[in-house]
This record gives sequence, C-alpha cells and structure tokens, in this order.
Amino acid sequence: MPLTDYDLETLTVARHEAAHAAAAVGFPVHAVDLAHGHTDIAFPLRPWQLYSAWERAPHQTERQLVAIVGVILAPAHITREPMPARCGDAAMLQEWREEWQRVCAFHPQGHASHGPTGGHDLPLPPLPWHSVCQRAQAAINTWITAPGARAALRYLAAALTQEGAVDAVGWALLWEKPQYDPLRSQGGRENFRHTGQYH
Repeated sequence: MPLTDYDLETLTVARHEAAHAAAAVGFPVHAVDLAHGHTDIAFPLRPWQLYSAWERAPHQTERQLVAIVGVILAPAHITREPMPARCGDAAMLQEWREEWQRVCAFHPQGHASHGPTGGHDLPLPPLPWHSVCQRAQAAINTWITAPGARAALRYLAAALTQEGAVDAVGWALLWEKPQYDPLRSQGGRENFRHTGQYH
C-alpha cells in the first residue's frame, strides 16, 4: 500500500526527531512529539551559562558544547541536507553560536587552566566556533557510520511514527530495545539536568 502525503510527512518528521533523540546518547530525553515537531532533551548547559561555565571548567565546557551542537546538527548532517535558515534548529544553533563567540571575544588569550595538559602554563584560547561545529560533525559522522547505525535509526523513526509522541518513560522503553544497540555505541556522555527544547 503506497504511503500518503501525510504518511510521508510524518515519517520525515520522525526521522528528524529520531536523529535528535538518538544523537543525545547520555543526555536524558524527556519527550518526542511528532505532531509539534520537537524533542525535549536535558542538556548540561543553557546558552547563557556558557560564559561562566567556561571560566570555571574550560575543557569540560567545550566537550559539552561540542556534544550539544552535535545533537542540534544531527538531522541535517545525517541527511546531508542544508539546514533551513528559518527553522527551529537554526535558531537554537545561532543562540549557542552567539553566546560562544562572546566567550571567545572576552578570552582571546585563553584560560590559565586551559593549557594542553590542563596545567597553568601555555593557556589556550577557546575553540573557534567553526572548530566546535567541525568536531560535532565528526563525532556524528563516526556515530552514524558505525555498523548498523543507519538501519537502527530508520527502525527508530518508524517506531516513533507509530507512537506519534512519547514521554520520558515511553522513550526509555523504546530506546532500550536491542535493535537500537548500534545507536548507543557513541556513549561516554554524562547525564545532566538542565532541560532544553530543540526542534
């Protein structure tokens, strides 16, 4: 039976939101809602917290930022389609970019504890924004090209299409199924508590 235009549109949204949620390995997913086209993910930081976070812990903040940017970029990077300039993802990415550039502007000489070995010699400046994006894209590329990952993401999108919407419990039940094991191989991310809604 051929898919209707509604079915195709729903599946497209499901693939997009599945990429956000699956790429958030280690970040709690609170909800995925296809009708409204959004995924609620608990991130370690809000954009406005970047400045103070980098001053306290520059290495950790950069790692967190790269992971967050990877989650936002995941759908566009996986499909190799340009991100529309006026979409929710682009707006969120712009917010992170502006706040990170403020960090870079105020710390051009780096942080005393941001040397190559984390010591107090040879401070390094914050990563330029383009480097943040490049690292995020490289991580997503490594993750999605792992054996079985793309097929698992298709299965996940199909499952979300059937569900329509899931809360945190529904996502946990869905995500723990063995067919999504290839998507969990990214690992290495911590659980954090600040919630952000990313479209």
